[in-house]
Amino acid sequence: MSDMMDLDAQLDQIDVAPKTVKLGGQHFTVRRDLTQVEAARYFELVNSQSDVDALSILVGGADGARLNALLEALPRPRMTTAVQQLMRIAGLLGDEAGE
Repeated sequence: MSDMMDLDAQLDQIDVAPKTVKLGGQHFTVRRDLTQVEAARYFELVNSQSDVDALSILVGGADGARLNALLEALPRPRMTTAVQQLMRIAGLLGDEAGE
């Protein structure tokens, strides 16, 4: 018997397909296949207050600006919750909530 753990089999079970979310009545497709480089870039952009560019990594170029406009219109506690959920879905904050 082998004590070898098959990481390939475990990784194949992780769903990295995009997930659609709705905010402000609009739909956005959130990527769940970010690479380490893209994740690091996301945080760099957030830290430099380039929110549209950061969100574009998560939902795609044109949708980043649209999503940012909706988020900026929310009261701060709701905006924070929405951004945290998007980050969870994208795999940037640990396990995805609700799955």
